[in-house]
Amino acid sequence: MGKFKYLILGQGIAGTALGHIFSGRNISFKILDDGHKSSSSQVAAGLWNPIVFRRINKTWRTDELLPAMERLYGSVESKLDIKIQHHRQILRMHGNKPEADFWMEKRTLPGYRPYLLDAPADVAPFRGGEFGSGVVDKAGFLDIPLYLSESRKYFEEHDSLKQATCEGALSLAETKILEGDEFEHVIDCRGYRSGEDPVWSAVGFKPTKGEVLTVKDDNINFDKIFNAGFFLFGLGEGKFRLGATFDFENMNHTPTADGRNELLDKLASWYPKNVEVVNHKAGIRPTVKDRKPLVGTHSGVQNLHLFNGMGAKGVMLVPYLAENFVDYLEMGGEIISEVNISRFFRR
Repeated sequence: MGKFKYLILGQGIAGTALGHIFSGRNISFKILDDGHKSSSSQVAAGLWNPIVFRRINKTWRTDELLPAMERLYGSVESKLDIKIQHHRQILRMHGNKPEADFWMEKRTLPGYRPYLLDAPADVAPFRGGEFGSGVVDKAGFLDIPLYLSESRKYFEEHDSLKQATCEGALSLAETKILEGDEFEHVIDCRGYRSGEDPVWSAVGFKPTKGEVLTVKDDNINFDKIFNAGFFLFGLGEGKFRLGATFDFENMNHTPTADGRNELLDKLASWYPKNVEVVNHKAGIRPTVKDRKPLVGTHSGVQNLHLFNGMGAKGVMLVPYLAENFVDYLEMGGEIISEVNISRFFRR
């Protein structure tokens, strides 16, 4: 019979990050995962963007999130000898005049100068927009499939992962036994599936379906991330990731003709040539009613924890919040108040 301290449920972006941080701190753990059968991480684009475009504000705690990303993903790249971080600038086509005005105002402020750059004179192969454009620096994308698959191999090689379906977080937290092995704590990182578990009924999950395409066009020669209410970025060999849709009604993993057409129509308004669709995927994002992550301990079960609800910005949020969460678990630190799930239990 073996013993370990933490049982992590789910090996998506959140669970994988905790596994690497525990490993780096010599803290014993095991991940229980169903083989990514329902993981939104498998279809996530992996983008990180320090700017929220609606009013041209910095993403929450951007100046802290970016260094934490480098600490985690950089260490994983070194440990596993892989390349998963791809730094790319974003070309943002302004959607209206107020956005363009906000951009010009914010780019003169000291806290924004590292992120907001002058617009290029030429945005080819895309057509120019009525309200102009700008460039965001310190952005990019994470190769999530490679990150998850290589991390899985690493965890398996170190006997830190078991492939099986979790039937319920509460029963595991109560028995503290997994096939004869003893553990102390359960950390639920199952994405939107956690919201289907009755033990988390008080927590405000509000999942969102998203669809993405992989398209091919050998004539597009563009080294930035294009953003005009959708995103397009290169994957190599003439392939590009195009996304994403937001569906608040249909919670399934089925790609749809409507989703495909929506994305292709958006691209066609900026790039008039036809592209070849080579892949079409759908997933369910673990989004939350108040649009904030879910981190903390269950109010009635002190060894049951939640690290979840990272939404569309998971690649940016997870490293920083994972460090904070592990400090809370191991050193008695405080969970960042804005993301603490106690906000739901005290109502």
